[in-house]
This record gives sequence, C-alpha cells and structure tokens, in this order.
Amino acid sequence: MASMPVNPRDKALPTLAGGTSTRAERLWQLGMALGVLGIWVSIVIIPSPVVPPDFGSGDLFSYFLPAYTFVGERLREGRLAWWNPYTGGGVPLAATMQAGALYPARLLLLVFDADDATQISLVAHLVLAAVAMFALARACGASRWGATAAAAVFVVPAELPHLYWPPALEAGAWLPVAALAITRLLDRGPTWWSAVLGVALGLPVVAGGYQTALMVAYGSAVVIAAQLAGGRRRLGWLACGVRLTVAGLVAIAAAAPQLALTLAWTAETVRTTTELTDELIQPWWTPELMGFVASEVLRQTVVSNGGLQTLYLSAPAVLFMAIGFFRGGRFGVVLGCAWGCFYLLTFGPGLPWFVIYHWLPALDWFRLPQRLSFLVAFLGALGVALGMHAVHQRVGPRAARWWDASMAISVLAALLFPAPNGSAIPWTLAASLRVHGADVFEAAARAVGDGRLSIRTLSMALGTTAFPRLGLARHVRTLEDYEPLSSRRLHDFLLAITGEDQVPAPGMGMFTGTVATDAIARPKLLDVAAVTTIVTAGVPDSIASWLQVARFGSLAVLRNPAPLPRAHLAAVAQYARSEAEALRLLATGAHDPHAGALLVGTPDRVLVHDPAAPPIAPLRIADDTPERVRVDLSGDRSGVVVLADAWAPGWSVRVNGKLRRMWQANYFGRGVFVEPGDTSVEFVYHPPGLRSGLCISLAALLAAGFLAWLVADPIRRPLTRPKDGRA
Repeated sequence: MASMPVNPRDKALPTLAGGTSTRAERLWQLGMALGVLGIWVSIVIIPSPVVPPDFGSGDLFSYFLPAYTFVGERLREGRLAWWNPYTGGGVPLAATMQAGALYPARLLLLVFDADDATQISLVAHLVLAAVAMFALARACGASRWGATAAAAVFVVPAELPHLYWPPALEAGAWLPVAALAITRLLDRGPTWWSAVLGVALGLPVVAGGYQTALMVAYGSAVVIAAQLAGGRRRLGWLACGVRLTVAGLVAIAAAAPQLALTLAWTAETVRTTTELTDELIQPWWTPELMGFVASEVLRQTVVSNGGLQTLYLSAPAVLFMAIGFFRGGRFGVVLGCAWGCFYLLTFGPGLPWFVIYHWLPALDWFRLPQRLSFLVAFLGALGVALGMHAVHQRVGPRAARWWDASMAISVLAALLFPAPNGSAIPWTLAASLRVHGADVFEAAARAVGDGRLSIRTLSMALGTTAFPRLGLARHVRTLEDYEPLSSRRLHDFLLAITGEDQVPAPGMGMFTGTVATDAIARPKLLDVAAVTTIVTAGVPDSIASWLQVARFGSLAVLRNPAPLPRAHLAAVAQYARSEAEALRLLATGAHDPHAGALLVGTPDRVLVHDPAAPPIAPLRIADDTPERVRVDLSGDRSGVVVLADAWAPGWSVRVNGKLRRMWQANYFGRGVFVEPGDTSVEFVYHPPGLRSGLCISLAALLAAGFLAWLVADPIRRPLTRPKDGRA
C-alpha cells in the first residue's frame, strides 16, 4: 500500500526522525524522572499536614490501603485475593475492580507493606506518565523544553491529584504511553509498538481505574483521529488497520480476565452498566449548582485554589495551548475541538451541550463529569507542545533555546507554586491519627468474637461511610461495606433491617454498602447475619435489651445477647420460592430463623424434626480462609448446615468430599442438607467469569500473534512498503 506523506499544512510540527534514542535524550528523560521525585518530596511529602484524614484523602486510608493490605496478605500466602470475607458479609474482591488485585504493581506487596508499596507504585507511575508524555511530545516534533512543559501540564493537574485514588493515577499513566505507541505505529515504527499500545489500553482496566480506563480509550481515539486528520500517516490503510487490530486484540487479552470477573459480578450488584440520570451524574444537582460548577471550572482553569487540583491548568499553559490548537494545522484543530468538547462537559448537566455526555458511549455510566479534566489536561498538554513549537519557529535560531527554556519555566512555575498537598497522607501520618474513631472500632472488634459487626452510624466515617472497611485490614467481619459495586441483596437486606422501603443512601445518592440511618426495626435480621456486636449513635427500643460493652461519647458498642451462630445446624427447613419472598417471610416474622432454616428454591425434601434435638445447634468451623470454609459435623444428625456468610455465585459445597447442591439460606447465607454419617462440609469459592476471561485472553493473543506474523512475513512486505519500493 502507498505511504501517506505528512500534510503540508502540518509541517509546523514535523515528526522527529530517531532523535529519541540519543544519549542526550536519555539523560534528559532521566532528569525528568528525578524531577518527578523532587516534585513528590517537595509538593506531596514535605507540606502534608499532620491531621486526621479528610474527605479528600479519606478513600486512600479507608478503602485502598485496607484492600492492599489484604491483597498483600493473600499474595504472601501464594494466592490471589478472589474473595473478601470481611465486609458486606463477603464480596468478590477481585471482581469489584478498584483494588486492582490482578494488576502487576500489586506484586510490590510481596516485599513491602501496603503504605510503602502504594507510594512506590504511585511514584513509578508518575515517572512513567512524565517520561511517556515527554517522549510523545518529542515524537510530535516539540523541543526538549516544550516536551518538558507538556509533561508537567499532564502530570501535575491530571495525575498528581489522584494520589488519594491510586487506581485512577495508575490507569491514567498509560494514556501517554498509548498515544506514543499510536504515533510510532502510524509513522511506520516497528510492529512491536502494537503490543505496547495494546498493553497500554488493557492495563488501566486491570489497575481498577474503570472510569479512567474509559478516558484512556477516548484519549487514544482522539490521538488517532488527529494524526490521521493531520496527514501524519505514513502507512497504507490496510497496514494501519492490521496494526491497530493487533493492538486491540492485545488490549482485550490484557483486560479480559478482569473485565469478565467484573461483568459477572455486576449482574448481582446495585450498580449496573447502564446510564445514570443527571441527578446521579452530578450529585445534589440543582440549577444553582450548575451555575456554580460552571463558574468554578472556568475560574480554576487559570486561577488556583491552592493544593492539588485537577481543573487548574495555569494561565501560561492555557495561552500556549490556544496558540497550539490554532497554529497546529488540522492536527491541532482536531485536538482543540476534542479539548473544547471535554472541557465544556466538565461544567456538568443543565447546559444544552451536556446531551453529548449521554451520546458518547459509556460516559454516562459514571458520576462527576469534572473527572473529564483528566482528558482536558492530556489534550491540553499536547496543545502546549504545539504552541511552544509555534512560538519557537517565530524567533531566531540563537534565541530559540532561551525562549523555549523561559516558556517552559513559566509553565512549570505557574503549575507547581500553588500546588502543595493539603491533605493527610499515610507516609507522614502517625497511626494514631489515621482513623477517626479507631478506639471505637477496637472496642467493637474485641466484642465481636466469631460473629459479625454492624456499623449503624455514619459519625465515624471520614465524611463517607468508609469505616466498615477497617474490618478488611483487621480481620473483623462487618455487615456493612464501602464499595460502589455492592450486592443488591445486601442493599435489600439492610433496608429490611431499618423497616423502611427506601432509605437515602450515603455515597452521593448511590448505594455503597451502607444505609444512612441508625434505625433497627427488625433485629432478628441481624441474627440471620450472625451480628454479635453493633456500634450505634442511638439505642433503638428494638435492641434496648442488648448489653452495652463500651461507650465513647455519643457512640455505644452493644453486644447481641442471642445471635445465631455463624455456622449452625438447623433441624427444620422451610422454603421460599424467591429471594424476595424469603426476605418478606423473615422481615414479617412469618419465619423465625431461630427455629429453622429458610431455603430459597423448589422443595426437594422434608426434614422431620426430632423433638429431643435443639432446632439450632452451633457447629465448629475447622478451616476458615477467604475462599474456603470447612465445617466439622458429629455425623449423627440430619439437617441443614447454614453458614451466615453472604450467598453469591461462585460458591459451591462438598459434603464428605462430594459435590452437593448449595442453597441460599435465610436469604443472606449459604446452606446444604446433611445426613447421618456426614462429617465434613466444605464451602469453596471459584470466581465466576475467570475461566471465560482467560479463554478470551488466550484466543485474543493467538489472533494477535497470527496477524502480527502476517505483517512481518516477507511475502507480505508490500503492506508497509512505499510505492517506490524503498524500505
């Protein structure tokens, strides 16, 4: 196929011809890496306040670090963290995605604790983002100073503020890598750039930054469109298509195992892959909020509020960016149009153009359009490189270097001086200050025993409902959770406990594993989940008989006097045709969980109750690991073994080593029939979707390898050979 020359209108930004491999180039990139380390120390570490975590950094302390601690424990045991038994009654940790349990950077947890591993990963990804953005700008023709400014515009507003949300930072670092690979591929670079592009598109999904992963895909698509519109394609259309197809297959191979796990779990969750309303997209949305957000976005683009913020680009950067979009030919026009589109969408709903947010695929699955500032910063960084190059061409060759340096320094100074970190971080904060109410949790943890803790108050939650996640790091089972992909069964169960049909959920209008009320109308439902201890800000009349074991100001720690054992043998079984009917029978008192088990499904046997035997007998849990729970039996009775851990697809049960049907028991838990002579019941978890994800991954890799072989086959060299036959 014929090679496509660079469009004459875009010669203002010529492609570099191999300059990125010189020794000077490598030294400059090394300097970039050292600069990132300096920024991390001077902007993040040194100015961090010694105060308890606030709303801004709360997720880092109360969601990610506990999750990473648990992932590290499993890795050191030689296993992956498929199931989390400690929050929400039990959830599939790998499938919930944000912990990035399958991401290669989590291997750091084999050597370092969660704090140090997280810091090393964050700094490494910031270096990757800076060096890749620098290389991308250089590949597009920018000077070294111009490329340095572009890297700063991407790293400081797009990446650094996400240090409190590690998967977003880790995922975002791959966008300039993907864009660099696209540039090299279209410029007739080696075919292995297809693999680099595929990895850069797939790993953001594995990192757990699902919203950022979508933005990486959008940013890559914009770069492809800009390169093609600017006439920067030196390959024939067929060769371009083959190389991009190979990259797409590699991306599928990298992301398929994680995506298959997550999509399988979303069938069980409140959050699904469907569009959100404007009220959910922009929490607390009102016409007044619309005007405030829009004015704030406009102001913060050029005027900093101080600290790390995603919307601040600085006045010098905006100036060079405007010049770049205007003077960058069709390449710059496409980048500028995309930048303008995403920038206007950050204003939020209520404006005429926000319908685009719903039109663009999958954007309206997510809240907070202000997060599109990530793409705004990335495209703006390319615009800065274009603009500085345009100014560079207007001055004489002797003055060009000084102009470049002064322009870059002005951008760096405007970005960095207002940016000191203003939130607590784990690398400088004493353990005693990390969690508000930690003493309350410790007192509750001592009272829990083999059962489960219920957090019935929001007053210990760092401005969110994050407190239950402490159980994950401290091996305390909690009924509530702080998880966007929470089970719909947990949602309905918690609402039934309150006695309300609909209770406003925290988490800005979406259920995240906790309901925002202290009400307990049906305490027997707490027995169903083996809740032995409660932390509450008020003592409802329904649990006034519970024993108070500790008090901390307005918070009371109460002990349940008669919970159901976590593992027990029920001598009587009743049936419900559906989950909804089971929950109704339990909630109305039509079924007493202390008198027998309630199984969801079609009856297949009747248990005859021996009057001499107790209706509920506690059982000993002999082996209790996240993905495997073994219960020992005496072998002299029939009944239903009930385990009060969350029922979920993927769990199976073996009795005396033989597979047997597992029932959804008491709506919340798992159950299995046993007969005299049965001495062992073992519940085992295998993550749904993993096998299909691995098969898809293998098939995609084989297809990618075959296509790459076709392109590399000497017989098919004309795919990438110019008309004149020169290599």
